[in-house]
Amino acid sequence: MEVEDKRPSRNLLLTNLAPLMVDKTMAAQLCSMSVATYDKYARQKLLPPMNVTGRISVEALRQAVFRLDGVVQGFADDADAALARWEAEHGGG
Repeated sequence: MEVEDKRPSRNLLLTNLAPLMVDKTMAAQLCSMSVATYDKYARQKLLPPMNVTGRISVEALRQAVFRLDGVVQGFADDADAALARWEAEHGGG
C-alpha cells in the first residue's frame, strides 16, 4: 500500500510568491511603460536605476511609482515617530 504525501511541494509554494526583484523589462511592464521610457525616467531620477545585477527591488519601484503619482505615504520613515502617532490616535502609551 502506497502512502500519498500530503505536503505541498516546494515548487508549488514558490509559485505563489511575488518576486522581490525584477529585471528592466519586467519593471517597465509593472509601470505600464516601455523600457525606453523607463530608462528616460531613471535618468531623470524619477524611477530607481537598476543595480549591478541588472535588477530592481519591487518595493523600491512601488515607492517610486507612488511618489510619481503624488501619493503621500501614511507613515514616516522614523519608526519612533510612527509609534508616537499611533499611540496618540489609539490612546496607547
